[in-house]
Amino acid sequence: MRTVRTAALLAVLATFTAAVAVPATAAVNAHGKRMHKLIVLDDPLATAGDAFGHKVAMDASGSEVLVGAHLSNSGNGMAYLYASKNGKWSATPSAKFADPVAGANHFGFSVALSPDGNTAYVGADLATVGGRASAGAVYLYKRNHGIWPKKPSATINDPGKGTTDYFSIGLSVSADGGTLAVGAPGFTSHGVAEVGEVYVYKASHGKLPSTPSARIASPTPSTRGDFGYNLSVSSNASGTGVLVIGAYVTNVGTVNFEGAAYIYKSKGGIDSWTVAPGGRLKDPGNLTFDFFGLVVATNSAGTVVMVGAHDETEKTVPDAGAVFTYVLKAGTWKASQTLDGPANGPANFGYPSLSSNGKVAITAAPSAQVGGHNGAGEAFVYGQSGTTYSLGASVPDPTGGSANSPEYFGNASAVSATGGLSVIAAPATGGTGGANGPGVVYVYSYS
Repeated sequence: MRTVRTAALLAVLATFTAAVAVPATAAVNAHGKRMHKLIVLDDPLATAGDAFGHKVAMDASGSEVLVGAHLSNSGNGMAYLYASKNGKWSATPSAKFADPVAGANHFGFSVALSPDGNTAYVGADLATVGGRASAGAVYLYKRNHGIWPKKPSATINDPGKGTTDYFSIGLSVSADGGTLAVGAPGFTSHGVAEVGEVYVYKASHGKLPSTPSARIASPTPSTRGDFGYNLSVSSNASGTGVLVIGAYVTNVGTVNFEGAAYIYKSKGGIDSWTVAPGGRLKDPGNLTFDFFGLVVATNSAGTVVMVGAHDETEKTVPDAGAVFTYVLKAGTWKASQTLDGPANGPANFGYPSLSSNGKVAITAAPSAQVGGHNGAGEAFVYGQSGTTYSLGASVPDPTGGSANSPEYFGNASAVSATGGLSVIAAPATGGTGGANGPGVVYVYSYS
């Protein structure tokens, strides 16, 4: 797969390699647990190319799911909230969020939910701010007495000064709900576009500020890297949190688009985030187009970090993909384990999501072949034992794939705080003639 995100490519869901035979792995049940499908959530507008499920989020209890569809609604974008009651899910959205500003702004390109499920965050990375095209914005919707507002409760605009900052592509809420981290991977530095910058917003008396509490510049300020394209923040209630930031198109020496990731720690106070000891993470594969850092994740305690490299060469297979895990030992981050995925082929394995307690991780190979259908996708569930993870279950694309078009099952996922519930998206399902369909999202229990 070759997915270099630039201004010209931001409207594209994903670009995957040509169809190749990548057999999916048979169902696995190594921990006495299985994945049980609870409900199928279909795109309410059912329009081809909506990218319904391009990004998803789940609250801590696993009772609510937020789904972004940034290309729906005639390109304006939408986001939908789904809820369960007494364990029973409804296929009808309990809330619908539309772009408050007309235009193809990628509303829903990124989404996040507060742990209690009472605040929804929706990113629109192409939003115009103060006349600056594609500066980006984050819209907050806060539920009040059980009712969701039709218009944003608050808006956080790109604090930068340039155009095409793409603020909000990276979006993460801490496990305690008090810190919001936002990436602007298009930020220009030293005359170089797409260097990237990250902004941290820490709530005071339960309210997030409209201006950042901290700005984190790219450690390579003169190198394009898309720093902040993806990020994940731990609990930060005491001001001692951990923030992992991906910069997946970073060139390392003469190796182009190898990628990089960085782990920061906070010492409390304003602008106190610094790279943690051992926190400058390098691509172990050290190859061109590995895209190390496209997706990153950390747990609530900030003691485990996962970094995906979906085009990593593993076992001599290009684009097989891998997920690298790192653990905090005696105050220093150390490489712990490589998950290379049971699908041994160019399946673009990566895309980690992690439960808050760190006990359950979901990874995926969106290009895996299922039932002879290329680009169907497969997800993998890992359980933690000590500081390592082992495969607990695998879930092939529930439709069995399509002979007509890819489905990319696993392209996005989210996990509840304890790992007992999860949401996994297939944002291209339902297509014909090779074109992407509307997309589908699935909710699972793991027991």
